[in-house]
Amino acid sequence: MRRLVAAVRSLLSGDTDSAEMDVSQLVQCAISWHLEHAVMPPFSSDGGVDPQAAIITPVTDSRRRPLWSVMIPTYNSNAEYLHRCLRSVLDQEVSPDQMEIWLIDDASSTDTVRMLAREYSPRVRLITSERNRGLQASFTECIRQASGHVIHTLHQDDFVLPNFYRVMGKPFQSREFVGAALCRFHYVDKKGEIVYTPRKEAPIAGFLSDWLPEIVAENRIQFASIVVSRAAFEQIGSYSSRLHYALDWELWARIVRNFPIWYTPDPLAVFRWHETSATEGLSVQTRLHDELLAARIMNTYLPETSREAVARATLQRLFSDKWKSVQVLLEAGDTDSALRLADDLLNDWASRAERRRCRRLLQSGEIATLGFDREA
Repeated sequence: MRRLVAAVRSLLSGDTDSAEMDVSQLVQCAISWHLEHAVMPPFSSDGGVDPQAAIITPVTDSRRRPLWSVMIPTYNSNAEYLHRCLRSVLDQEVSPDQMEIWLIDDASSTDTVRMLAREYSPRVRLITSERNRGLQASFTECIRQASGHVIHTLHQDDFVLPNFYRVMGKPFQSREFVGAALCRFHYVDKKGEIVYTPRKEAPIAGFLSDWLPEIVAENRIQFASIVVSRAAFEQIGSYSSRLHYALDWELWARIVRNFPIWYTPDPLAVFRWHETSATEGLSVQTRLHDELLAARIMNTYLPETSREAVARATLQRLFSDKWKSVQVLLEAGDTDSALRLADDLLNDWASRAERRRCRRLLQSGEIATLGFDREA
């Protein structure tokens, strides 16, 4: 690895023009640098609990609690998307004594959420924040307000498919304590067309085994596809205050670390990707650094014997995905965006002069991107 890094630096510094380099070598350089220089978070994660996670207190209301709390965090919602989200829940025909439905609005500047709350009242209730508090506070408020035994945080743009709550509720009705239940899901575009469905985590429904390294290496869960026991949140807390983009990824790993996880390979939920979603406005560099911090936190949840191997797998995926985006932008002719992204990816380990030369090599096509598998 050191020899590879030296060769790449030699090319980027202009000491040699004969060496050939491709994107995968830049990925390996980033991995090498982060494994050598990354600083672990300044805390002990004894038992897989982040001390900076928000505390969730038990429900003290003596009234009969519903099985389900469907909590929908909202902010300047798209009326069509939120309507689809609500209808997908209501069409499952779960009775009010078994399901509460809340809109938790983070001080929207539009009337969409209030109008839909009035339309669906009293079945759907609304809580509005006086000021915008951000994702971590809004998501945590969803958990704190929930009185149900099982919490489903369903984002305003996403929706569930028929039989979601019937299937996902079954494991929680057994005698064995279940921390969370997962299902397979679809990615759809802004028009609702399916663009991708992830591979199965298991061939049949049941409890996942030895899945912690999988979730630490890559976030394989979307909010719409997971339901969590409130009692689990009461034991390990909610989202970490130190994360902004990857806060869900770290929480899922913490849940997997501490509790039994049930899974069905049936796709029962839908995640909608579009440019105006809450996390899309973050810069690539901000998102990458947040993911790297989450990866370092989660790595402490693993047995020491597997930490380095999983760290390499995590970094390989993170940097490969980002360099694939550079390739896509170059192929689409958006050279300026591609070069800005490349500069962000080189920022941690390459000097300013090396970054300038890399941009020139990318622009001229001298750094090969062909054969860099976008689907890997």
